[in-house]
Amino acid sequence: MASKSSIILGTVLLLSAMVLQYESATPLANDHNSWMLKYNKQYYSVLEQEYRRQVFEKNVKLIEETNQKQNDFVLQINEFADLTSEEFSIKYLHYDHQVSNKQTQQLFKDEQNLNQAIDWSKYAGIVRNQGQCAGYIFNVLDLLDSNNKIINNNYNPLSQQDLIDCSGSYGNQGCQGGFISSTLNYVKDKGLAYEKDYPTTQTSGVCKNVSRTFRISSYITVSNCDDLIKALSNSTVTVAVDATSWQFYSSGILTKCGSSLNHNALLIGVSNDGVWSLKNTWGTSWGENGFIRLGAGNTCGVCKAGTQQVF
Repeated sequence: MASKSSIILGTVLLLSAMVLQYESATPLANDHNSWMLKYNKQYYSVLEQEYRRQVFEKNVKLIEETNQKQNDFVLQINEFADLTSEEFSIKYLHYDHQVSNKQTQQLFKDEQNLNQAIDWSKYAGIVRNQGQCAGYIFNVLDLLDSNNKIINNNYNPLSQQDLIDCSGSYGNQGCQGGFISSTLNYVKDKGLAYEKDYPTTQTSGVCKNVSRTFRISSYITVSNCDDLIKALSNSTVTVAVDATSWQFYSSGILTKCGSSLNHNALLIGVSNDGVWSLKNTWGTSWGENGFIRLGAGNTCGVCKAGTQQVF
């Protein structure tokens, strides 16, 4: 009778042979293997790898079918290619809406030219990668960093770690989730440290007593496209969007998406014909080096919930 170890070894070899045979018969299998190497993907089991390969192949077909149509945008395989749309939403779309009663009417001039191009891209700064951390922290940093440059000519980066460690009493939960308005209230009341005084540690920690010299006096919210353009004429604006269809965006002007808000991005410009330019927080390998363009009007719900600080 064969030993137990021999039976186990034989089973493993048989399964391995079946997997290899199946992979050699599947044209996209090699693509998945190459993709795994490129993005340093590792799975816990052969079964998980097989499931992820199937998801990958479905996404590849979706991307190819979409790109064959006459669209103004292009999709591309990226680091999210082994996730279903539902899994992608759960992992990367962490928007929590909090209503604010801030008023905007008195801050804008009625004669503002709504058809004039606006471009703050040179103040946008580095593209961050939020990973699976809630995006509100990075969006507030993008907003305040860019507008500190625009308004104060100050190019010193602000502290991400300060927001993670210290804004909990305002309703935030570090990387688990939080609110744009709560975070801005923290900065308004307590101030915010610069990165050099409160460096990033990549984990939540105890709030430190450091110098917090950066402050804002208030913030405003906008909820329609005209007011959004008026706010943008002053400086950048963080906006809530429906990013469900952003998973494989590569380039061009995205015109097809929903309007159920589930993500935040930094609005940095608008063209003469109303095309929006936004900075995202999924790294530079996504989109147009970390940026995306949206069609005119309320595409992806971009005009529904914008926020801008007041110095």
